[in-house]
Amino acid sequence: MIANRKKTRRLECQTCHDFEHFSICMRLGSVRQGAMLGCLRCKLLAEAALLFRNEWAIKIEEESNLDWWILDSAFAIARMVPSDSTAPESIDFIRSQLVSCDKTHDHCKKMQEDVTTWPKRLLKIDQSRDDANVILVENSEKSRKYIALSHCWGKKGTSTEPLKTISKDLEKHMSTGIPELSRTKTFRDAMDVSRKLGIQYIWIDSLCIIQDDDNDWEEEAQKMGDIYGNAYLVISATLAHNGDEGLYQERSPYRIEVTTQAGQTVKAQVFEKSHHDIWKKGAQYWEAPKLPLFGRAWAFQERLLARRVIHYTPTELVWECWSYIGCECGDLQNPRTSWAQFAGGGKNLKTKYGEVARWGNDNERINFWHDICAQYCARQLTYATDRLPALASIAKRMHIQELHGNYLAGIWECTLPKGLFWWSDTSHLTPYSPGNTTHWRDKTHNIPTWSWLSIEGRGCTWGKIHTSLIDILDVSYTVGSTDVYGPCERGIITVESHCVPIKLVDARRPDGPSNQKVLLPGTEEMVDFTADENPFK
Repeated sequence: MIANRKKTRRLECQTCHDFEHFSICMRLGSVRQGAMLGCLRCKLLAEAALLFRNEWAIKIEEESNLDWWILDSAFAIARMVPSDSTAPESIDFIRSQLVSCDKTHDHCKKMQEDVTTWPKRLLKIDQSRDDANVILVENSEKSRKYIALSHCWGKKGTSTEPLKTISKDLEKHMSTGIPELSRTKTFRDAMDVSRKLGIQYIWIDSLCIIQDDDNDWEEEAQKMGDIYGNAYLVISATLAHNGDEGLYQERSPYRIEVTTQAGQTVKAQVFEKSHHDIWKKGAQYWEAPKLPLFGRAWAFQERLLARRVIHYTPTELVWECWSYIGCECGDLQNPRTSWAQFAGGGKNLKTKYGEVARWGNDNERINFWHDICAQYCARQLTYATDRLPALASIAKRMHIQELHGNYLAGIWECTLPKGLFWWSDTSHLTPYSPGNTTHWRDKTHNIPTWSWLSIEGRGCTWGKIHTSLIDILDVSYTVGSTDVYGPCERGIITVESHCVPIKLVDARRPDGPSNQKVLLPGTEEMVDFTADENPFK
């Protein structure tokens, strides 16, 4: 909630404590009483509560003694957020973050030293025109400053699929331009942001890669991490399911006004508070239903490897780089909030990647790699064959191969046998139902079943091994391209260990989900068992 207010000398309100405390617990009835006694802040809270009453539990209207947690929960004093993401203030926010990163983030500069390749083609924007017509050009000058777009393509085979460059259109796109681009709102909005920032070139995957040329696609896919890492800025259409939804969105703030005892009218704008947990913790995508791009595997790689990203969300802009995270409302960079004060010194998945990938020791890199895998494997791909390519650039940039040898379909050979001790994590599901349709093994790709990448649709986790009873006898692994991180052609791991006969039991309740147990031999004891696929189908 944002309000213009002038402090006067008076006793502190015993209900809201003048918003001077870090966290406040109050009751709705007390807020109303504070408003009646003339507290301006309580009046604003009471008015704001009426605006959002339909989104809260009915109990709030019926029970006046309901507790509220203020500042660190439902309400927060925040900076003014523009009511429209096209506002000049939003562009100023981006510019200020770019300047700050350029001047003060030595870590971001050093990380970019690892970037050695550039995109083959770029889209050139005519800065003198307001339309979205662009021309596709060969990127002969490696020093060109460009913006890259991260976006959801939309459902395959529908009208929401983005405009593409295919072989027969290549000459036209490079000679007369792509006037049809204006029909895709996300592309049109991205061009507008680029113009406002004064950047003449932009990279969009569907247009800068020849989509029906396997050789061109493979060549550009292998350097995807560098393409996003070398971009001056990555614009992320985080809120859009497809190209029709775009970047720009009205935020529709609620406007309220109250009158003080002295007759002064105070106006305020009330916004729905942004949920910042997804930025703070790198949470799984199903915790961010309003941010569909977070559910995509390619976008996960783009976000992690980009030097800096500006996210367009329904409520505000959010900035991420390898050194820092911030937002328009100010909560993410406010030293009074629990995030900035307590959560690992302000590190989320992206900033932690920037630290570990360059300076982490062997164990830190391996452990963080497992964190990345747990995040990546639940995300969606249009083509199952992209499972390895969409992770390849992250694997390269972790530099684990230089220290620990071969990469085996998402597993490092040095981690065997621990690297095999994974399972599909269904702990976020209710009811708990391993082996159900929330995760499955796609038969269209050639990923070995011993790899966690062979399972789609759900996060994975690794167990702890105290004593290994497995001996690795042989590893045979070949890829189907020149890229050692590319698609697997053949993968066999030969192991030697003890065998124990067990009985697999489906301990489901009537009409309930599958609940698999293992009956230990010679006992009546059963232990939980998580199958890659449901064995009771």
